[in-house]
Amino acid sequence: MGDTAIKVEGVSKKYVIGALKGGSIRDTFEAAKNKVGVGVKTKEFWALKDVSFEVKKGQVLGVVGKNGAGKSTLLKIMSRITHPTEGRITVYGQLSALLEVGTGFHPELTGRENIFLNGAILGMKRAEIKRKFDEILDFSGVEEFIDTPVKRYSSGMYVRLAFAVAAHLEPEIMIIDEVLAVGDAAFQKKCLGKMRENADGGRTVVFVSHSISTVMSLCDLAIYLSKGRLMMLGTPQQTLSAYMSEGTGSQANQTIFEADNPMAGDEIARAISIRLIDEAGNLVESRDISQPVYIETVYRVNKSGYNPLPALYFYTQTGETVFSAFSPPMDARTPGEYKSILTIPADLMNTGGYFCALKLETYAPRLRHAAVNDVLYIEMTEEIEKRNTEWAAPIVGVVRPKLDWKLEKIS
Repeated sequence: MGDTAIKVEGVSKKYVIGALKGGSIRDTFEAAKNKVGVGVKTKEFWALKDVSFEVKKGQVLGVVGKNGAGKSTLLKIMSRITHPTEGRITVYGQLSALLEVGTGFHPELTGRENIFLNGAILGMKRAEIKRKFDEILDFSGVEEFIDTPVKRYSSGMYVRLAFAVAAHLEPEIMIIDEVLAVGDAAFQKKCLGKMRENADGGRTVVFVSHSISTVMSLCDLAIYLSKGRLMMLGTPQQTLSAYMSEGTGSQANQTIFEADNPMAGDEIARAISIRLIDEAGNLVESRDISQPVYIETVYRVNKSGYNPLPALYFYTQTGETVFSAFSPPMDARTPGEYKSILTIPADLMNTGGYFCALKLETYAPRLRHAAVNDVLYIEMTEEIEKRNTEWAAPIVGVVRPKLDWKLEKIS
């Protein structure tokens, strides 16, 4: 055991595609009665394949990878929600998992009642919940609605209350699945601070994140999964470099959002696609720094009375924020599909790669409908011979605006 918190040894998880839906006795009888699944051709799908690594006590481990890489499956096996097909995971210490927002919440109960219910499910004693109640409530920011049934809560309020309860446990190991992408910026900052506080207190933290900047700022160690296999285990810088190299393939210049992606929208608005295009609207893989950059966002408005608008955030490969771009306020939209094109002027971005995050937001009242990181990888290139300077070496800087200079002799 020593200083080991989690030991993952040759873990694989197999699912059978085409098998009977569900797993209950009722599902089986229904399928048999309707002859569903009889004669269905099945095939095996390995969500994880021969994954091995070790996490030391007090380390913060980030888990990165594209959708379908096996990240959530790994966390569910760590949390003993499901069992591996092969291999094993050994956990040394008390573990708390926040994998799905509001797990253990009863919709008919109030926020106050659910704090006690959820705390008990997560292993807290009633006296401990009472002692920490005010702190949990203050952290969640839902004081005004604490005696309202949670079925009337927005998804953001659900997240805040669920994370507040889990964050005030005192486990030796915390496992979190992409909860930080939900909620406003202030709450995300508060969550990060709490996770860092837990790590500084000697607790081990494992979390899935699509945010490069979060992994870079918070983690001591990171793993990169692709199609169920462990591709890289190392420092955040090493692992993210490997992960981002996958992002430079033919689909790096566009993202088409899956209809069931919870980060891509809500009942009011949903992102459909985002693309890097040229002046004619054609999909492109890169842009020369002397050319404008065009980013097309297509989204759907489902309800009247709201004005969802895209906001784009640009990051360097090491997670530094370069700048953000917000659509100007507009009148409320009627339901339908909309297309927005952002133009970034020529001679602003430097050579190299940039990542883009997308959010869909209504400004008044302030609502966030979608928040998806790393939706585009933008490669900026340069033809040296066109540079209007004799300086041939690479020019440093996150951005490289073309500025006017005036030179005159004064004596």
